[in-house]
Amino acid sequence: MITSYLFPDPLQAMPARSTLTTADIEECIKILYQIPDELERIEETFSEDEILFSYREDGWKIKQIIHHMADSHMNGYIRMKLAVTEPGKVITAYDQDAWSLLADGNDDEIYSSILILMGLHERWAIFLQSLNDEQLAMAYNHPEKGVVTVSHSIYSYAWHALHHLAQIELAIENKITA
Repeated sequence: MITSYLFPDPLQAMPARSTLTTADIEECIKILYQIPDELERIEETFSEDEILFSYREDGWKIKQIIHHMADSHMNGYIRMKLAVTEPGKVITAYDQDAWSLLADGNDDEIYSSILILMGLHERWAIFLQSLNDEQLAMAYNHPEKGVVTVSHSIYSYAWHALHHLAQIELAIENKITA
């Protein structure tokens, strides 16, 4: 289990932060780097039925959460690179619920998404660790959220990863079949 002083209860809404310190950003990058290994560790203990468990009634199944994480984090990585290379770029939003219902977002084979996260998070950490303060302050323009700085995006995706990891752990504990 991955824990962080930034997100004491990752099942709750993301804590609002107006400023992030260098230590906070480093903590978030560490979380992003560790998430794929933690998912792989959990996946190795799954029975065939457990990927069908949900963390709540009418919630996503574990398999959908893992596939969603791959989709979302690919988007996050690209958004941050766009912010650094094309500051102010208007990025494209996507319908995550619709994506979760597509064949690849609902497939029983989850290891392919874990492999995506392994490679992606390795590169993402390298990229993020290379950024200076000026680059961390650069931003993209989200059609629903407005201007998002790279530093806040790092914070948001670290919470997102821990939030879904906590949902997976809760689903295994509660054994709810959606």
